[in-house]
Amino acid sequence: MPPKESKVPLSFFRRIMFRGVRYALMYHLLLRKDNFVIDDQDMAWAGRLMGLHVKDAGTLLLDTGDGTVSKFVQVLQKAESLRDKIAREEARPITARDIVTNIWDIENASRARDILAMLNEIPKKAPLRQDFSISVGVYR
Repeated sequence: MPPKESKVPLSFFRRIMFRGVRYALMYHLLLRKDNFVIDDQDMAWAGRLMGLHVKDAGTLLLDTGDGTVSKFVQVLQKAESLRDKIAREEARPITARDIVTNIWDIENASRARDILAMLNEIPKKAPLRQDFSISVGVYR
């Protein structure tokens, strides 16, 4: 189970853990082990593989590969500047309706609420960094 203070949804954690068990089973079968127990070596290999997947997912979300930021980061930056503008000019918090109305890339309220939830995780004074990276530990 993820730590109680973790912001990772439980469903995501379960999905990753089940995938890890499947990877461990694949590794176990590839090595042609003759027992029916998935051991720590199998799980360590699965952990490294899952770490690579998480790192690659972060790269897909945040980096386009050509030196520019991804569309996801661009939308977050637009929403962040909109939040600051509304707070400065109208002295009120940003709403999902503001995001749908002012940001062309957001088509519906559901996505706007997701962006709004992400914005609440970003401090109001610190701008969204373009050099943000995800670091994943290697399991041994």
